[in-house]
Amino acid sequence: YGGMTEEVLVACLFHDYNHSQGALLDSENVRIAKEGMVNFLNSLESNPLDTDFMEHLIDATEYPYKIPSDKLCPYQKTIRDADLCQIYEYDWLKQNIFGLSLEMGIPVVDLLPGQMKFLQSIKPLTEYGKYMHDKYFESVCEEVEFLQKIME
Repeated sequence: YGGMTEEVLVACLFHDYNHSQGALLDSENVRIAKEGMVNFLNSLESNPLDTDFMEHLIDATEYPYKIPSDKLCPYQKTIRDADLCQIYEYDWLKQNIFGLSLEMGIPVVDLLPGQMKFLQSIKPLTEYGKYMHDKYFESVCEEVEFLQKIME
């Protein structure tokens, strides 16, 4: 997969394109993202990029994961870890937990157990993902646990 920088960047930009934030299954979100990417690329005068490869990269972000970690190429591992690194953003709880709650019409307290299960399933695949996990994971879990306590 040498020389695929542009493809990796475009796949990263589109991997959550028009994401439903929980209203649809992630398989549908991935289909929509790939369709949006292909439509955009088809609108260009020229498209020298490997669309199949970019779709393959986006497939790695579908959750629950359909592609086992040991079957991912290094680029797929990178996009999967980059997608997961959102949990280390300062406003992750606000954006994801409260956003999902509003969009899905589910009380925050009912979303939190599933989020803890999701957090506990995370296994970083790249050196950077492992670094971020080691540095921030404990505090993210503490924030979710604290939120669970005050919501009870």
